[in-house]
Amino acid sequence: MINVMTFTVLAIFVVIIVIFVIQKFSSNQKLNLTYKTKYKVLFSYIVVLLFATVIYLSFVQPKMAAIKIEEVHAPILYDIVYGEDGQVGELPEQFIKDEWEMEPINHEIEIALTSGMYDAYFSIPVVVEERNDQNQNVKAILYETPTTFLDRDISEQVSLAKLSIEGNQLSFYGEEEYITVYFRAIDKDMTVKQFLASHPYDVGNYFNFEQGEQVLYLSVPKKIKIKADEEFFDIITK
Repeated sequence: MINVMTFTVLAIFVVIIVIFVIQKFSSNQKLNLTYKTKYKVLFSYIVVLLFATVIYLSFVQPKMAAIKIEEVHAPILYDIVYGEDGQVGELPEQFIKDEWEMEPINHEIEIALTSGMYDAYFSIPVVVEERNDQNQNVKAILYETPTTFLDRDISEQVSLAKLSIEGNQLSFYGEEEYITVYFRAIDKDMTVKQFLASHPYDVGNYFNFEQGEQVLYLSVPKKIKIKADEEFFDIITK
């Protein structure tokens, strides 16, 4: 059974073909039409177009709005860590990915980057806060903001680096290959666009991709030595 939208599209297609045929015959002087007849054809096209628009706004658009995915807006962790006054701001608790507690060996911990990560694109700031208490354990917190495309959370499809802790070593690891993500972008329908002002094509509106950020926070007792490759880990004392 043909649904309403299919019928509307077919009707518009038929009208366009009729107009094309009339214009072709008219240009070849095989068919002379009066202005009255041409206006009737144009009026018929407008009626079909308006009918399709009403159907779209009444039946199709409400269903699309019902399945609209909630937009995600996250703070920029880089701006919090590297504040204008040189002070590290408070990292948002709602973006805590995971927490660990470890007992360092020989008053030393090591932060490493394991195989599988793309070294040229990997960099994580490490915020270190020293404590004066008697507790010798190290507390590690990984903060992570979501990866978004068009303000939609796609973190499940594009995961960031993962962190594992063994002994006195914190190891970051990730995918060994690039991840390919396919998407479809739906623009305004032709029936709607014809009644709106035209705008230049803006690539940014269609490819607004924001990769998530990660920050490692360490709460350590004094006299703990931290070893890390400065090429990938920026150690910042809070």
